[in-house]
Amino acid sequence: MKQNPKRVKVPRPKKTMRRSVPALEWVSEVSGRAVRATAVGSRRILIENHTGIQDFSDTSVTLSTASGALCVRGSGLSLCEVRENALIVRGAIRQVELPGEGDAR
Repeated sequence: MKQNPKRVKVPRPKKTMRRSVPALEWVSEVSGRAVRATAVGSRRILIENHTGIQDFSDTSVTLSTASGALCVRGSGLSLCEVRENALIVRGAIRQVELPGEGDAR
């Protein structure tokens, strides 16, 4: 006659929700109003959701955003793929100053 193996109940971990970002910040992300800067190495940066170009030279690019000015500093900077609310800055990028931030990133 076969014996049935004993079944042992293993407690399942409790499901918890983690909130790493307040809900209102997610709303601006999803709606596309938050400025987004995506760096590709140190030679190219894509900036989305800007509202206009304030200043441009080969050493700095300053853009208007809903939350303030965003400034990219470096050397040999140029603008490429300029669209209504997004553009790519190319060159030797040294510093990116984000709106609302006291220090450079």
